[in-house]
Amino acid sequence: MVTMVAPAVRCALDAAEERFKAQDNGDMDWYALLNIADAASADTETIKRQYKRMSLMVYPDKNSSVAAKGAFKLISEA
Repeated sequence: MVTMVAPAVRCALDAAEERFKAQDNGDMDWYALLNIADAASADTETIKRQYKRMSLMVYPDKNSSVAAKGAFKLISEA
């Protein structure tokens, strides 16, 4: 079964997979992970809205991707 995912979700899934493979705990661009283009002008409400949107898309119970759990953890850290 092929599932279409939004580019932002694909980015989070790819980032989770890469960090898992590398066992990397380095610095992350959290704003980019949440798909927030202008970090300097992002207010709390924008960050909360993006977090909720992204976390619902990659929630492991709703997303069958192997990297969903890792992506959810990354978004939760953001």
